[in-house]
Amino acid sequence: MHEEGDIMGKIVCLAGVKKVFYSGNRAFTALGNVNLEIEEGDFVSIVGPSGSGKSTLVQILSGLELPTEGSVEIAGVRLETLSRHESLEWRRDNIALVSKEGQLISSLTVLQNVILPIIFSKKFKDIDSIERGLECLEFVGFSEIANKFPSDLDEEEKRATSLARSIANGPVLLVGDEPEGNLSFQSSEKIFSILEKINQAGTTVVFVTHNTHFAIRSKRIVTLLDGNILRR
Repeated sequence: MHEEGDIMGKIVCLAGVKKVFYSGNRAFTALGNVNLEIEEGDFVSIVGPSGSGKSTLVQILSGLELPTEGSVEIAGVRLETLSRHESLEWRRDNIALVSKEGQLISSLTVLQNVILPIIFSKKFKDIDSIERGLECLEFVGFSEIANKFPSDLDEEEKRATSLARSIANGPVLLVGDEPEGNLSFQSSEKIFSILEKINQAGTTVVFVTHNTHFAIRSKRIVTLLDGNILRR
């Protein structure tokens, strides 16, 4: 959930972004000359066929990959200018990444998984992490699973836990890599409704989906093909 006082205006500004991966003497261009601006509070879906560059764009937007060429500015910060340590700290406090895998720590309870980002963050150093974690679980509608372990959860509950964890640090940007994917239609609907609720609460959300039903419910659709934006 977005905190008051955060930067207003453009949250994302990609300018001339190109990403090339190398394997031996071979080069593969995953993204070529991508220009994209996203306003604060926007709800953007990214669509395109397999191999179009969606996953690479997710990695760029979440700060996990830097462009081969071009600049990536998020909430006024040029990510390519940060040191590795600065980048790690900044991403932890400002960007949330949610995927269909969930990536929960099996030895921790749901509540412990949710509060993990708070414990390592300087952003909420004076806050009660347990209270904040319970608040996030209540926000996504799954407070009853707080004391369960990941092995006790179904896929819907795991995905909801990941979403609760994603908002714990009040990110300026939530990036979803098929956050509603690989679920039954009913569960996908519930998870997507949580994503909409997070956006309605003020967090900028950008998500990849293969499901047209969910893409058309976004405020804006970005279409990728062969590493280039066809529609924005």
